[in-house]
Amino acid sequence: MKRSTIYILSAMALEILLIVIFINWILSPIAKDGGNTRVLWIPIPIAVLISLVLGYLAGQYIHFEKIVRFFRFFIGVILFYAIFIISVILGFGFFHLLYPDLPSNIWVAPSMFVFLASPYIILIGCILGLILCSLKEDLWLLDFGNKTN
Repeated sequence: MKRSTIYILSAMALEILLIVIFINWILSPIAKDGGNTRVLWIPIPIAVLISLVLGYLAGQYIHFEKIVRFFRFFIGVILFYAIFIISVILGFGFFHLLYPDLPSNIWVAPSMFVFLASPYIILIGCILGLILCSLKEDLWLLDFGNKTN
């Protein structure tokens, strides 16, 4: 497993932990008896699985070592936020496929979730971007095709 994959998956684990804390200790007390936030616990395992798979694939197949350090930061932030948005949309989309008879205002929950969690996700993405900037260039990777005997 590449170093960038480990960094991305660590950031995903931090994101998942913060989402659990956010729903459990911040949103549940706001709603009466957590009634409106129970619906958020159903699509979260699907979204977590999607996040981890996309994070693993991004870490394995994007060669951050070859990218200019300045752009690694922006790619890290954009990548992390895009994975978050894709996971929320697909997680709640699968939830809607499982329960098609839900009211149409059920999409208020994911939009509120994205709106309230976005600043923290962008902050974690910034931290990930800074960590990706610290990756050392792998000389073996860069000189793979240029070896002379």
